[in-house]
Amino acid sequence: MSAGIRHIRTSWLIYAAIGITAAIPPAWAQPSKCPRRSITFEDQLRFTVFGEYASDNFKENPVRYSPDGQSYSLVTYQGDAAAKGVRFTLWVGRKSSDGLWQRPSPLKSRVTSRVPGISSVVWSADSKHILYLASDENASSVVELDTLTREERILASSPTRVVAFAASADGKRLLYVARPTAKPLLSARERLSGMLVNGPSLAELFSDRATDEGAPGTSQPLEVWVKDEDKPPRLVRGLGGTPAGFDLSVSPNGAIGLVRVSLSEIPRDWLGYTNPQIAQAARQGGMIFQRFDKVDLESGAASPLLNAPTFAPPGSYQWVQDGRAVVVAGTMMPLPGGQAPDPQDLSEPVAVEVGIELPYLKVIARGNWRLVAGMGSDDLTLARLPPWDWSARSPDTGVRFRRSQKRWLQADEAAVGSLAGRTIRLAQGQEQRPILVASAAQQRTAILLDPNGYLDCVRMDHVENIHWDVGNGARMQGGLFYPPGFRPGTRYPLIIQTHGWNPQRFTLSGAAENIFTARLLAAQGFVVAQVDELPSALDTTEAEGRYASAAFDALVVDLSRRHIIDPSNVGIIGYSRTGYHVRYALTNGATNYRAAAIIDGMDAGYFQYAASAGGRIDLLQRTFETMNGGSAFQSPEKWVATNPSFNLAKVRAPVRLVGLMPGSLLFNWEWFAGLKALDKDVEFIWAPDGGHDPLNPETRGMVQLGTAEWLRRQMMPEKPPLAPSQ
Repeated sequence: MSAGIRHIRTSWLIYAAIGITAAIPPAWAQPSKCPRRSITFEDQLRFTVFGEYASDNFKENPVRYSPDGQSYSLVTYQGDAAAKGVRFTLWVGRKSSDGLWQRPSPLKSRVTSRVPGISSVVWSADSKHILYLASDENASSVVELDTLTREERILASSPTRVVAFAASADGKRLLYVARPTAKPLLSARERLSGMLVNGPSLAELFSDRATDEGAPGTSQPLEVWVKDEDKPPRLVRGLGGTPAGFDLSVSPNGAIGLVRVSLSEIPRDWLGYTNPQIAQAARQGGMIFQRFDKVDLESGAASPLLNAPTFAPPGSYQWVQDGRAVVVAGTMMPLPGGQAPDPQDLSEPVAVEVGIELPYLKVIARGNWRLVAGMGSDDLTLARLPPWDWSARSPDTGVRFRRSQKRWLQADEAAVGSLAGRTIRLAQGQEQRPILVASAAQQRTAILLDPNGYLDCVRMDHVENIHWDVGNGARMQGGLFYPPGFRPGTRYPLIIQTHGWNPQRFTLSGAAENIFTARLLAAQGFVVAQVDELPSALDTTEAEGRYASAAFDALVVDLSRRHIIDPSNVGIIGYSRTGYHVRYALTNGATNYRAAAIIDGMDAGYFQYAASAGGRIDLLQRTFETMNGGSAFQSPEKWVATNPSFNLAKVRAPVRLVGLMPGSLLFNWEWFAGLKALDKDVEFIWAPDGGHDPLNPETRGMVQLGTAEWLRRQMMPEKPPLAPSQ
């Protein structure tokens, strides 16, 4: 069976399985009306992503419903090469008179090049207006949009970029988090007379500004503001930590705000938790601990909501009792004096009701719960996740709890996402592009939005979910992207991509849509393996690099045994945290890699270790000490033995380094200078304004297309270059 026929048949079966009915069969289920062609970088750039940029990565459904249940909204975004930016679009749809969901219409579109243009979308209590955050490169506004007339009103403006906001039920009080006004670290006088170096990091000192204003670890933390209607904004002071930059809320009556904060020092009481992950991180570092602080929005006074760490994704809370209490899921219970009345409080998280006016705690359920739906002040639905796996997909059903006088009682099982007729969802799979669908009461399903129909004309082959043994009973999973026209028995060059794999989602990249290019590489004749994240128990341990390297080696052996890949022609790409995994594999692994690209990645080496000193949270220094078995100054022998930066002589593959932030110049310098000194094949590209997860099409072209072409030159020089139009 040809790849094209197999592709059409697979797509048809998927559509049939979800019960979609429409006037015409889905496009993928029909013979192609256009000649199928190879995928291009432009195809990946223009791919429409459902959901708000970054924040909806935590959510499985990007739809926001109006309070009356009659309307819905969502945000999409896609690269726009002609506009040299990313186009963010706000869509709104409604129910018809017969109760069926209608296709959404675009109400607002904005193009930006480095920041999300539309974000933090919420419905007002009147179900007519939407509040959203409109941002440009250096400024933001909170905007009220009338969904019927399309008229807009600016509720608040900031001369710096706002990263999140929340509003009271009547919209008259706003709470927002903004980046501070950028200012030089050195005054004119200090440039002559000197300054005491105690706080800014090395990267900040070199650039004379905070490297990422507002980020934990910089000298200029994010700021929290309160804005009342027709009054100037007020700065909130006295928070117990650095604002995390997401996850804030205002009580319905506008009296209290919740702000998630990151702590620079671990409270002594928290050392009493017996859960191994918390205990190790609290004692050795390597984790940003967070909690919720509550803010009196009249006086500005702040205090901990719960003096306990929270681990749940954003939005894991629900106001109850008209704002007199709040339910929080995924938090530990506080330990007064390091002790707990219930031994379970020492080791497992809870979903708990917390009193605001009169402080009290009321446990609703113990275990790893995610709040997936709030249906009012006395009704909510929780979904149970695997222990300590906060990134896991919510199950199809959750447990509904109802408040009865002073207790929460388990009511019944509830379909997640289907409460009160909320039946719009994103249907997708490994080989099915995402489409927005809705189910009516009769269980019929209709397509609401399918913006990526151009992929019908793109030739793509099979994606396989794979598992392989790493040793000692450990197994890893990932996705395998086959080249179009794959011939069994032919050994293909292999590219290993890192940083996660989700078999329930469709992807052109494999992971990190703005970094990797699995489909584009497969179109050039590579087999591409997308490797899932390591087990969380290995994070920030001495075994992290060793396990990652062993997982890569075992994957190469497994695919070679299956006669799929040529083990002598293997390339690898690391990004961010997995940059360390790739560097470790290059210096300590068994595979003889042909090429390696490391994109804005860490190395946990000596220079990164020294350069990360200073700042409000010396998190990287604590992390690197844990990963390398101690301080570089007290245990240098451990660093020299296995740390990649001390073993550059073992690197045999050409290396492409890409830095995307101001501090990336320093963080990649040790490897660049070391490999150059050893006369190794290395290139280093630095785009200081690119951003760690770049949005700008030009930056993405350098990262994605540039890396794909570089790998082709290194591993398949006989192949023609990628088309000039790309």
